[in-house]
Amino acid sequence: MLDLGAKKVIIAARRVDELKRVKEECKDKKGEVVIWELDLSDPNLVLIDATKYARTVERVDILINNAGVSMKKNFVDFDFESCQTMINTNCLSHIALTKAFLPHLRASRGQLVFINGIAGLVGTGMSSLYSCAKFGITGFARSIRPEFKELGVTVSVIYPGNV
Repeated sequence: MLDLGAKKVIIAARRVDELKRVKEECKDKKGEVVIWELDLSDPNLVLIDATKYARTVERVDILINNAGVSMKKNFVDFDFESCQTMINTNCLSHIALTKAFLPHLRASRGQLVFINGIAGLVGTGMSSLYSCAKFGITGFARSIRPEFKELGVTVSVIYPGNV
C-alpha cells in the first residue's frame, strides 16, 4: 500500500512479533506503518475495540479484511469451541470490522476488500468449517455490494489460490 502512495497503513494482527517484522520490512518506504494488536477470535470484542480505534483515526480509504485460521480435519472430529473459533475469526470478525469502519469508508467513498479463498467458492474435504466461514464472507460481500454502492463504498472479494 505504501508503494501505491498511501501515507499511513495500519496493520493489525494478534501476533505483535509478526507486525513488527512487517513494519521493519517497510522502514525504507515513504509513509507510516502503524501496528494495532488485534485478536479476531471474539467478534464482540473486535467490534468494541475497532469502534474505539476508529474514533482515533482521521480517515480510512480502504479496509482489507485478510485474517484467517484453518484447521484441516473432518467435521465429526471438531469440538464445538473450535467450530466457533473458525466462524468467529474467519467471518464474524470481518463483519465487525466492516461495521466499525463503515462510517470512515462512507466519508472517503472508500473500498472494502475481503481476501477470501477458493474455499469461499468450492467446499473441499477436511475443510468444512473453513469453507463455511469463507462462503459466509462471499455471501456477505455479494449482499452488501449493492447497498454499499449507494453509499459510495466499493466492495471487492479476492480469491487467491493456495497461500
